[in-house]
Amino acid sequence: EEVTLACPGNKNSVSKAKAAVVSATCDSGNKLNVNGKAVAVADLGCSKTAASSLRVTDKSCDEGGNLLELGFEVGDEWIKLVDVCHQVDAGHTLWSHHVVQGAALSGAEVESKRPSFTRGDKALYKGYNPDNAYKQANHKK
Repeated sequence: EEVTLACPGNKNSVSKAKAAVVSATCDSGNKLNVNGKAVAVADLGCSKTAASSLRVTDKSCDEGGNLLELGFEVGDEWIKLVDVCHQVDAGHTLWSHHVVQGAALSGAEVESKRPSFTRGDKALYKGYNPDNAYKQANHKK
């Protein structure tokens, strides 16, 4: 079975492959065949944090919200992970929806560091700066 390994983002690449997108096939045990070489799954990763993207759709959702999509651009393909209903004028996110793929949890990367908050398009936040709400000092307010 063939799988696609991808590391979206500027100058990002799949380790052991030196490319942003590569195909791999099952080899033996916990190894994948990447560019003709058997590579342990544990040795695969991205050279940098994968860059996510935000898409503003023309669809509406509850109480005057706009449907947004969070995901990754991989080549010409859009891989959506999260739907978000956001009221732009009020600056409120009403809900978000995503599906946790339980079978994939055993391959999850668990680390203590978290990526910084990413604001996205300034047009989504009229009249305030959301960066202030996501400062650690404001987490308990």
